[in-house]
Amino acid sequence: MKAKHLLAIINAAVQDGFEFDTTDSMEEVWQQAEDYLLENEPYGHLFVQCDLSGHGMSQGYTFVDVDGYAITSSGEIFDFGHANKDDEVYFLMKGNDFEPVNWFEIPDDENRKDFIFVYDKVVCADGKIAYLYDNFA
Repeated sequence: MKAKHLLAIINAAVQDGFEFDTTDSMEEVWQQAEDYLLENEPYGHLFVQCDLSGHGMSQGYTFVDVDGYAITSSGEIFDFGHANKDDEVYFLMKGNDFEPVNWFEIPDDENRKDFIFVYDKVVCADGKIAYLYDNFA
């Protein structure tokens, strides 16, 4: 399944004009294709809410792509630092819209639930970028 997933990402990048050296390995081409899609976002992005789950002593997030490929993030997932709007890390949710905010705009009251943090950006098999997030609780 991993090879199918990698090829789908490469194909999505190639469809947008990405070119690669045929002497590179599939892993190298995939990494270049992923970087290309992350930088250009030709197919746009979507926000995907992921729930924190616990298994014994470990916690993490799992994202499953449209093709069934699963990505798990665990350990020190996110640094709650002083990010600015331009960093696109913290967002205010307004219905289905997400507005980037500065770290100091996040309140410390009941309105905190309206804010999210993006802990990772991953390339999906269809070329879209998934902004993986969780809510402040």
